[in-house]
Amino acid sequence: MPLQVKFIAIDCFHHDGQCRKTYKLDYYPHMFLYIKGTRGYQYFGPTIASNLIEFIEKIRMPVIRLTNVNDFLDFIVQYEVKGKFI
Repeated sequence: MPLQVKFIAIDCFHHDGQCRKTYKLDYYPHMFLYIKGTRGYQYFGPTIASNLIEFIEKIRMPVIRLTNVNDFLDFIVQYEVKGKFI
């Protein structure tokens, strides 16, 4: 099944609007990924297509299947940062 993502823009300029009351906006753009039934995940990375795609894929499919020792070792190398997993 191909990944389908819809992007929308919300103008939070109006000082009395609900958007301004909900979020403290000290930089732009703010990006959130909403999946049905969730309150949303905020994206803090750079606005680069490859980074956004990686973020979306990790949220949509957070489980990585490790079927052997080599898969596990590759996982450790890729995701361990200073003794903690990202």
